[in-house]
Amino acid sequence: MSAAGSYTDFHVDFGGTAVWYHVYFGQKIFYFIEPTTKNLKIYSEWATNGTSSSGRGSKKSNANAFLPDLITAAGGDVFEVQLKKGQTLFIPSGWIHAVFTPKDSLVFGGNFVHCHSLEMQLTIFRLEKKMRVGKNYKFPFYQKLMWFVAWDFLKQRDDLMMQLGDKGKNSVMGREQQVIQQICGKYPNHVLLGYKALAKELESWSRSKQKITTDQFPENMDVTKVAIQLGELLTKCVAHLGVNTKKEKASIKLEKKEKKKTTKQEKKRHNSQISQEKKKPVITPIKCSSSSSPPANKKCKVEGCTQYKRSKCDGYCATHYREQLSLQSGDNIDYNAIPPPGRGCKVDGCNKYKKSKCEGYCLMCFRASVKTTSRPPTSKRAA
Repeated sequence: MSAAGSYTDFHVDFGGTAVWYHVYFGQKIFYFIEPTTKNLKIYSEWATNGTSSSGRGSKKSNANAFLPDLITAAGGDVFEVQLKKGQTLFIPSGWIHAVFTPKDSLVFGGNFVHCHSLEMQLTIFRLEKKMRVGKNYKFPFYQKLMWFVAWDFLKQRDDLMMQLGDKGKNSVMGREQQVIQQICGKYPNHVLLGYKALAKELESWSRSKQKITTDQFPENMDVTKVAIQLGELLTKCVAHLGVNTKKEKASIKLEKKEKKKTTKQEKKRHNSQISQEKKKPVITPIKCSSSSSPPANKKCKVEGCTQYKRSKCDGYCATHYREQLSLQSGDNIDYNAIPPPGRGCKVDGCNKYKKSKCEGYCLMCFRASVKTTSRPPTSKRAA
């Protein structure tokens, strides 16, 4: 139960344990800091310099420092999570966090260890030792628990050896190699690396003469033998992983190379399509200057054009018909100066409009046809 306004300062749960947290009613606000090497160092210095409200420190330097300010000043991030009624939160191992209660709340929660964060749990165990955290704030019998974790892992190896029996001896691969392959197939890489870190830590504990460490040696267990066997087994497993990792990296590299090649081809095809579209003739519609628009059956067939279609112009207005002629021919002739069919001079090669009452000629050709350069058109001569 938590009263409104209560606050728990920044801390890491003992032994690097993970946490499950369920709000039955009320509300909780969490502030999280990722447990990077840099952030954990800042946290340990902050917590042991008397700046934490937990009262663990002995010095009083930087008494007014706020941990998020130190983290953000060093380039880190602080995350806020609001947990409301009926919601459940899982906090990963080692995450630095503080909790604020804005209203009266009832919550249920618990701490647990697991094989997926062995490396982080051992890191926090060493950090607590360095910070001289009191016994009451530590995970009870943590070292003894780790010895049994190692023993259980070796027992699984022995069980696999028993299952293979004489079949493994006659195989090309060998029984031990088959066991290693099965273990590597059963556990994810990060779990095996965690066991490898545990083996290194156990080897250090087995050589220790400190009473605080030797008191947690399990009875009737040869701790030196367990530490050595676990170290040898995990060395072989990690070596096996290294081979597989190389193959995976080569496969990933090949996939990336093929993907890059495919992307280049697609980009080239796309650019080619764009260039082809740019080369396509584009007929731009023109707007009629008058307020009235021709009926649908008399409009130019170019969409958006509001000009009348002209006779003998294939359904186009005169402007678009000229554009069509220019685009289809591909030459440099200025078709804007050539009249549409039926309106041009009947002399071949002449690109002038025929004049009315000039027998189908333009004015110049009509004068030439009557063999005089000064003879006016018929209409004017009649006048």
